[in-house]
Formats: sequence, C-alpha cells, structure tokens
Amino acid sequence: MKKKIAIPTQNGKLSSEITESTLINLFELENNYVVGAKQEKVGDMAVKNVFLWLSSQDVNEFYVENISNDQKEKLLSLGISVKTKQELTDNNFFNCFAFC
Repeated sequence: MKKKIAIPTQNGKLSSEITESTLINLFELENNYVVGAKQEKVGDMAVKNVFLWLSSQDVNEFYVENISNDQKEKLLSLGISVKTKQELTDNNFFNCFAFC
C-alpha cells in the first residue's frame, strides 16, 4: 500500500502553525517502508495555499502538533486525514523521528 505523509516542522520540532519558515517534510511510504522523502520550505508559497499544494502532492496524511477545526475540515475536504501529536503517541512511523 502506498501513501504520502506530510509533517510540518520549525527548528526541527513538530510545528503547530504554518508560517513562511515552516518546512514541510514529505515521506512516501510503500508497504510501511519509506521509499521517498523530500523537504519543502513554505517560504514564497502563500501560507493559505499550503493545503492545496499538499493535495497536489497526493498527500494522504498530515501530522501536526495541533490544528484548528477549520483547518482540519479544509484538509479533510481535500482528502487528507489529520493526526495531532496527541494522536500519534503509538504511531511507529512518527516515533522513528525526533520531531517532538
């Protein structure tokens, strides 16, 4: 099974908001193994367009420190599931990284 996971970070830590300095870490997984990874800085990309960009990258899951209900609903409407740090405590993939 293939999927893409996006994890926003700032200063090496899981981000709670998306700003111009946020790095979006994209991981492509196949059968629970990472087969691709890249990092994009939000930078010039308008912050409001980040969710559309995630959709264009075929992201399936978005892991974030916390998120507003409005932002979560926007991502869900684009077919992207959302998991907060609190929901990721037993997630083996997430726990392999030092984003916390």
